[in-house]
Order: sequence, then structure tokens, then C-alpha cells
Amino acid sequence: TTRTWTVTAPNTAGTYEFRLFKQGSFIRLATSPTVTVTAPPPPSPTLTVNQTSVQPGASVTVTLNNGTGGASDFLALAAGGAPDASYVQSTNVGEGITTRTWTVTMPSTPGAYEFRLFVNNARAATSPSVTVQVPATPVPQLALSASTVTAGAPVTVTLTNGLGGSTDWLAFAAVGA
Repeated sequence: TTRTWTVTAPNTAGTYEFRLFKQGSFIRLATSPTVTVTAPPPPSPTLTVNQTSVQPGASVTVTLNNGTGGASDFLALAAGGAPDASYVQSTNVGEGITTRTWTVTMPSTPGAYEFRLFVNNARAATSPSVTVQVPATPVPQLALSASTVTAGAPVTVTLTNGLGGSTDWLAFAAVGA
């Protein structure tokens, strides 16, 4: 005389109801209040990046998925925490386009950057942060023309990645001196 029954809502939006029928017949004994099934909301736009840490001037590709396809939608690269109206560069997504990639040459200024999707001039999605690293300082290297030479013969050293200081200098000295 008492029963609880849980069903999974159908995938088709509309109004539905539960019905109680008498002993295998189509004689309806009771009808529930209506249940309104709504269409699921469209998936939210997302921005992904192919790299999250790069050297200055490196290329990073952002991918938009589930965009809205609006004629005025655009992607922007901005410094992390910058106001929405402040960005380094931007590109239109394109009317009717919901999936798009954009490859950008990152700024030379180290710091955190992010890609943003704007729909009707309002931010709709933000990518993970991309860090432009402080460029590594090259390590000075000394290379020899030969590691063994006869007394009185010439030997040449080549400096690469020197610091370029006006008072930097080279010396040829006995090991341990």
C-alpha cells in the first residue's frame, strides 16, 4: 500500500507525471503533480594551455572549448591580476566558432600571464596561469684548442657566455698556483 520509487529523468525536456493504474489495467487511480524536466545547461567555456612555464619569447598555444560562438567573442593574453580592460594582445574568436586554438609569442617580461575569453565584453573563462621565467644566466665556458701541447707550442682558449664586463680578464696559470 506504500511504495517509494526513484527514476532517472529522461533526456528530453518537458513535463512529466507519475501515474498509478489499477491491477494491470489502464484505469488511472492517481496522478502526481507535474515534474518539469529542463534541458541541461550548455557546458561552460574552457581555456587550456599547452605549457604553464616558458622562457621569454616562447610560443604558447591556448585552446578554447565550448565557446559561445558570438560574433564579438575574443581571446586576450593578460598579465595575471590585471584588470579585464588591460591585456597584452587579443584576437577575435569568430562568429559561430566554439572551438579554437591561438598560438602566442609570450612577452619578454617575466611574470604570470593568463588567457581570457570575453563574451559580450565580460570575462567568461580564464586559462591556467603561464609563468614567463626569468631568463637563465648563461654559464661562462672556457674551451681549449688542445688539452696536451709541447712546451713552447701555442694553445688557444675560447670564451663563450662571458659576462662582457670591461674589467673581466683571462689568465694562464699553473694548476694550484
